Amino acid sequence: MSKIPEILNNAKQGKKNGELYITLDDFPAVPTTDKNIDYLFIMMSLQSMILKEEGIEFPSFLERWCVDITPDGDNLKNNRFSLEGIRDLVIIFKNEISKGKTFIKAQLIYEDGEELPTIRIHFFRFIKEGEYIARHESFLYPFIFFVYEENFFSEERIKAMEDNGIHFGFMEVLPVMNICRVEFDENGNLKPLKELEKYRENWK
Repeated sequence: MSKIPEILNNAKQGKKNGELYITLDDFPAVPTTDKNIDYLFIMMSLQSMILKEEGIEFPSFLERWCVDITPDGDNLKNNRFSLEGIRDLVIIFKNEISKGKTFIKAQLIYEDGEELPTIRIHFFRFIKEGEYIARHESFLYPFIFFVYEENFFSEERIKAMEDNGIHFGFMEVLPVMNICRVEFDENGNLKPLKELEKYRENWK
């Protein structure tokens, strides 16, 4: 039986600025295994809503790149496996981000032989002219919806993160975070990464 009705039945409803909104808290650890495939469809729908609200239409010119936060001593020492670490990384690309409408999506990867994950941040910049054309939203799917094994957050991996000062409560939301708009205000300050900020309760 599909899990979609159960997920929606557990949703919280509320109103903000006169508009109805729904909050889903009961999400799986990873959304792209066969067991949780119906949650993946919900994520796809939410992505479509986010892109529409931000005025993204297809076909559209697109530039894409990614940057890794690897589990080396410097990144661990400087707390880069955190929201602040991701914010610091995004700020490095301020000039590039400002040239279009830019979004990020996080991915977790375990490289061969590593007991700690790498955070890969994917950047998507929609621009007026360029070399690559995303003709449909589905062109983004291979770079946004990643395959995670069923026992991705094993007890051993969780313990290794905690032993190295990585807050598991933060890491567990990265596979289920939505694509997130990146913007700077008129003073050049990075605005909140709202698709991550809304999960703050998970790592307090």
